[in-house]
Amino acid sequence: MFWCSHNDLEKTKKWIPFEINQLPSNYWYRWAVILAESCELIGTGLIYYEEEYNLFEVSYNFNRQYWGYGYATETMKAILDFAKNTLELKVIVARYGKANKASEKVLTKLGFSFVKEIVFEANEGRVSYEGVECQLKFE
Repeated sequence: MFWCSHNDLEKTKKWIPFEINQLPSNYWYRWAVILAESCELIGTGLIYYEEEYNLFEVSYNFNRQYWGYGYATETMKAILDFAKNTLELKVIVARYGKANKASEKVLTKLGFSFVKEIVFEANEGRVSYEGVECQLKFE
């Protein structure tokens, strides 16, 4: 897991202005994943422009109690449809922690292919992971 979840309300309140400032951008698209039955926020999905790669990257993050129910795959399908049909992207990248076999399975199922192994720093450089970079080429 690359990103640590917020563990207190104050941390989240500090994060919200950053997200709001991204709204007018053509380089940052975030969605809330909400259960229809309960209106509960269970995760997020994101496409953003990654200058390091000169490509867009896709990612997702779910509350741990909702792992393993197919929500990541369902969310990613919708986001990839947006990437292909609205943004008209030809290729998109994703990265995941090498130990995160569930994300490997999700991305493989969606058609992503291995590019290279990476070391990925997250949470403002406080954590580093052995990771994998993969990509999806849209037809």
